[in-house]
Amino acid sequence: MRSPIPILRNTGIFLGTSDDEIAAMCRCLNARRERYPKGEFVLRSGDPMDCLGIVLDGRVDVIKQDWWGNRTLVSSHRPGDVIFAEYACSMGERADTSFVTGDQSEIMFFEISRVTTTCPSSCQFHSRVVRNLVQ
Repeated sequence: MRSPIPILRNTGIFLGTSDDEIAAMCRCLNARRERYPKGEFVLRSGDPMDCLGIVLDGRVDVIKQDWWGNRTLVSSHRPGDVIFAEYACSMGERADTSFVTGDQSEIMFFEISRVTTTCPSSCQFHSRVVRNLVQ
């Protein structure tokens, strides 16, 4: 499994953060990586989301589906793109769109509760990530 650092380094929320700081933040934010086959739902409309995601590989499509099952593509996310931020940061807000993989994909998840609160060690780069997230 390749290191996610090169992708995370170019992601807006890690702007101005060194590779060592990114690795420490992954541990601090309880990061986990998950793989999905093509066509798999990562998040369904109506589901709550308590994690922030970053696409590491593949493509994740955001779709809206009507009562008759017709799908409308809202947007597509590629490696380095942040997903779920609007739902995860709203604390309890349920998704009004679905996220489905357009290709075999890998996503890194970060617990939003750990992103939005200061860690016990009060690391200086943690506040930088929070600032970058809200910009």
